[in-house]
Amino acid sequence: MNRSGSIEVIDKNGWRKTFPLEKGLVHIGSDQRNDIVLDAQHGLGVAPRQLQLIAMPGEGLRYRAINLCSRELAGGD
Repeated sequence: MNRSGSIEVIDKNGWRKTFPLEKGLVHIGSDQRNDIVLDAQHGLGVAPRQLQLIAMPGEGLRYRAINLCSRELAGGD
């Protein structure tokens, strides 16, 4: 699958970074084995495997985001 796009990640403190999306299945989290690795300290915390992005079939670049972390990692607002 030849996909090309990007995702911008922003935490509650204003940190932001844009990451390329070049695969049909992308894993995001604090573990080094993820496609996109985030520092565990961003926002309310990042789980080792926090989020999965799945490319959706059809025209254009569309991904479905699936939260893989079922618990809150730090105190909420």
